[in-house]
Amino acid sequence: MNTPDPAPAGGTPVFGEAAALHEPKTFPKPTPAAPAPAVAATIDQLTNAFLQWPLPNSVCADLCATKQGPGRVGTNLLSFAEAKQMFTALVAPVLAAKDAEIARLKEQEERWRDATTRLRDEMEHQAERAQGFYMDAEELRRQIVERTDDAEVAMKFQKKAEKERDALKAQVEILAAQREGALGGAAVLRVRLTDATATITDLRARLEQAQTLAGLRHQELCDRDIQLAAATAENERFTKMAVGLAVANCHEEIEELNAQLEKYRKTSKMTEAELATATAELAQVRQQRNEVLDTLEKVRAQEGET
Repeated sequence: MNTPDPAPAGGTPVFGEAAALHEPKTFPKPTPAAPAPAVAATIDQLTNAFLQWPLPNSVCADLCATKQGPGRVGTNLLSFAEAKQMFTALVAPVLAAKDAEIARLKEQEERWRDATTRLRDEMEHQAERAQGFYMDAEELRRQIVERTDDAEVAMKFQKKAEKERDALKAQVEILAAQREGALGGAAVLRVRLTDATATITDLRARLEQAQTLAGLRHQELCDRDIQLAAATAENERFTKMAVGLAVANCHEEIEELNAQLEKYRKTSKMTEAELATATAELAQVRQQRNEVLDTLEKVRAQEGET
């Protein structure tokens, strides 16, 4: 007779194989899954960064950390501030990179979502148009069936519709060819526009150069006008001086001739011919004096006008 096994709590005794069902079972600990490649790469990066991290000057492990065995914690190696400094130096760049990557992925997701929304709206719009076309076709088919039951008439309508469809397709092809031709013409016009722009730029450069040369020529003309005015003034001054000297000389000659004439008259030794010659010379000198005086008056009148 089998001895009953102890009954489970709150139950009845069990015998034989049934007792094995109530034996406590031990399950193996689950083996941790291997990290993903990206996570493993991040762990390797952090490990290398930790091994290369320069220890602060305040780091000094206590005696507990120098002996192997349980009971040791992180503060036996680093203080709270030192551990925080270590994680800040090692983990902060990785977290910043991850945050940037997450932000980029969110932005890309937003763009994809917008594109998906636009595509869905466009598909719905096209579906509505297709539904309208389908309903129009059904309405036409219904009208054809209502108007006649003759299969030949229906076939004629179908052939006519196919011809119209082919004609529309031919028109679409013609429009496409015209569009290609227009694009080619636009490209040619764009090239011509580029050439014209280059020509205009060249002409502007030449115009600026011509304006610069014109400015220099104008400055030269202004300088020449100034020099001409100075030369004219100098010429007028010399003319006045010459006229004054000529007038003075004429006066002196007239005075001298008058004195000689009076002298000859007083002496009464000159003949009638000599007296006539002296009188003629005196008249000629007086005429020259008058001409010089007239010239001087004209010069003064011109100065008054200027």
